[in-house]
Amino acid sequence: MASCFKRFSLISIKYAHIIKSQFYGHMNLNHFYFPVQDSIHIEKKEFGFLMPSWISVYFQHLLYHYKLFNKKFKSKNCIAPILVAPSVVPAFNPAIRVLNYDQDGSLLGYKQYFANLSLLNSLPDKSGSSFYTLLYDPLNSYGMTSLSGCDYKDFAKRLVKSTNFDIFVDATHESRKKKNGQLVKKYLSNMMVGIPYDM
Repeated sequence: MASCFKRFSLISIKYAHIIKSQFYGHMNLNHFYFPVQDSIHIEKKEFGFLMPSWISVYFQHLLYHYKLFNKKFKSKNCIAPILVAPSVVPAFNPAIRVLNYDQDGSLLGYKQYFANLSLLNSLPDKSGSSFYTLLYDPLNSYGMTSLSGCDYKDFAKRLVKSTNFDIFVDATHESRKKKNGQLVKKYLSNMMVGIPYDM
């Protein structure tokens, strides 16, 4: 019997020409993935202590998902990704997302805002400060021309290409000297809602 997610994936693929965007919340991590059955896989490996292990595992999970998705769907048949917004009640920092879309429901852009709790808590006078500030705009931050399924597919491919996978396997590996690209660092920092990340 097919799982709920597999059935949902089949519907997303069948009606990809109709479904323009998909918006979700619930998780604390700010990220995206594609609603495609059997495209998510993660290998059992030892992970280094470069960030909390569950984030490391989940990020590698996403990277493998992006890689396999691009192999499976090489055509121009673009599927709207699932955009997962971070939470107002957070594991990292509180966040809200402001969407900009047209009358047909096509996503034109969005701005992700967050409350930098470390900064706000350090201010002696909190009354004059804005609680939420801009974290990023995907079109400017990630070099995307639109937020279509095709552009997210291309962005996923660029993320995979600029990642040094050995960092996630062994923190003492010689390739640790080779840093991940700036795109990956930016994505991870935004994924953790403004928590600086360096690897």
